[in-house]
Amino acid sequence: MKKLIILSTVIISIVISFFYFKIKEVEVINPKLTKITKSISVSGTVESFNTANVLADTNGLKVTNIFFEKGDFVKKGELLADLDKSDLSISLEKANILIDQEKLNIEKIKVTIDGINKSKKYSQMSLQESEDLKNVLDQTKTNSDVFLNQLEQSRSQLKLDEKNYIRNKNLFSEGAITRDSLDQSKNNFDKMKQSYSSNLNQLKGSEILYDNAKKSYENKIKYKTTIISNTNEIDINVANIKISELNIKKLEIDKKQAILNLEKTSIKSPIDGYVIEKNVNIGDISSATQKFFSIVSSKNMYIKADVDELNLKKLKINQDAIIVADSFPDIPFNSKIYDIIPSINSDKGTIEIRLKLPKTNKIFLPKQTLSINIITDKFNQAMQIPSKSVIEQLDKKYIYLEKNGIVVKKQLDVIESDKEFVTTKYDIKQTENIIKEPNTVKEGQKIKIIDSKISLKLENK
Repeated sequence: MKKLIILSTVIISIVISFFYFKIKEVEVINPKLTKITKSISVSGTVESFNTANVLADTNGLKVTNIFFEKGDFVKKGELLADLDKSDLSISLEKANILIDQEKLNIEKIKVTIDGINKSKKYSQMSLQESEDLKNVLDQTKTNSDVFLNQLEQSRSQLKLDEKNYIRNKNLFSEGAITRDSLDQSKNNFDKMKQSYSSNLNQLKGSEILYDNAKKSYENKIKYKTTIISNTNEIDINVANIKISELNIKKLEIDKKQAILNLEKTSIKSPIDGYVIEKNVNIGDISSATQKFFSIVSSKNMYIKADVDELNLKKLKINQDAIIVADSFPDIPFNSKIYDIIPSINSDKGTIEIRLKLPKTNKIFLPKQTLSINIITDKFNQAMQIPSKSVIEQLDKKYIYLEKNGIVVKKQLDVIESDKEFVTTKYDIKQTENIIKEPNTVKEGQKIKIIDSKISLKLENK
């Protein structure tokens, strides 16, 4: 019995040794050299820092024309819509007519003032002449008084000479005096009569001069009242000019308001950009606070995206990204992160980033949805191995290599993996032999390569 047990042990040992030390034939493959880019995929939208809301800014006017629709590009100053101008045009024309009337009224008043000033000047000259006439009047009065005094004296002397002549005439008839004495008294009487007559004529002439001078003076002195009246008229007309000038100022304000109101009927774009809202139709009645259009500036546009806060450590300023518009999926563009908003959205658990919009961006429109791949790492030399040639142990990945006919186990520094391939850093040579089916061998086992499929193809992923 003992001999039988020993014999069985020997036979088993021989069988085990045969299978263990038997050289196993295996197939091997070579890793493929490739390039790989790691990224974070998110969605984003095209945004702008400047959005202009275009209001009607006036009440009760009918919309007569609309020139742009939602999605259209407009330039600053371009006409977006028209409101009815008829009533406002009439208000402006009325203001112009009233201003012209007031200006004409001022010109008429100025002509009147010129006439009054001429009359006043003439009156002032006449008033100066009246001062001269006053002197003449005073002089003629003085002369008349002198002539009257002389006439009174000559009248008294005439009476005396007449009495003396009559007395001498009687005395001569009585022979009391001589003819010479009578002739002498008669001669004196005749001379006095002539003197009296001369004085009387002078007095009358002086009185005529006085009366004429008085009339002239009285006529001229009337101009003093005329000057006062002219001055009052000028003051009144100057005041009327000031009233008309104030009226013009008020009408100019009305005119400016009419022009402003008329300008408001032409709804224009305040910026270059895209119409993202249109809330008006032809025939609508305007309201001052009504938003007709919203326009997003085409300048200073950017891309906004929300990234999971768990990826925050992978983000940095000037980080590269690839963007693709959903409407043009075959046209990728390069971009960069230029801002990371330092605030977490607690509701979504995300952080906002902003990326530059490519300058050749005619296909990009405000609020457009984009697909974004944020580049987190690049590997220009990486090795790609079929997933079935990789084994996993304790969350680590390994391959079996053929080294001088022996199975050697090697841990991989994995970049990424899927059902088809495992991509690892460039830590193995492209010529190394990887056992195609690692589950058929064990570490340290002798092997023999029966088929070698080497791939030197350079792939970009």
